[in-house]
Amino acid sequence: HERGSVNKGVVRGIAMKTGYSSAEIFRKYLRYKLTEEAFTLDFVADVLALKTACALTGEQVKVVLVETGERMFKKYGTLMTDLSGMTTSGVERKIDGAGKFAKLMYLADLEEFIDKEQGEETMLKLKETFGATDEDYNKLRITALGSEDIDLSALQSMMGSSSNNTVTEASSADEAKIPIDSDDADE
Repeated sequence: HERGSVNKGVVRGIAMKTGYSSAEIFRKYLRYKLTEEAFTLDFVADVLALKTACALTGEQVKVVLVETGERMFKKYGTLMTDLSGMTTSGVERKIDGAGKFAKLMYLADLEEFIDKEQGEETMLKLKETFGATDEDYNKLRITALGSEDIDLSALQSMMGSSSNNTVTEASSADEAKIPIDSDDADE
């Protein structure tokens, strides 16, 4: 990790090379990390460092989180806690969607990431988008992060899944890739 070297100058350089705004660079990087990396303390520290380097306002962060949630909803659909009767691929897709929902909610609840009022507005909008109740959110809520990979067994057992997947941390080669030129169409 080279998060200490990420600063406004680096972001300006990327913006000049790609034509993207700071907010667009942040949005693309966040979506990449949500899809490709384990949700750890390092993940959060990287995202916070880039947010600072991009000099984003709370409103810009809120827009990024809500828009990311809306794109994820299009891919994963409504949050479901009862997965009985679904195919294996359907269950896996719903578990993946629930995991991403929980990550977005964690970030929206993190005052270092977004101020409390805008975070609460973001969380409400995300719950509305995913059709999640307060009870659903409380079941999926991430309360602590470690530096190791997150075991999804609690999420899977809460949702009644029999699969036993674990989120794994990206290799250092994967961490070096930042798909700035992608259009995020698959999110």
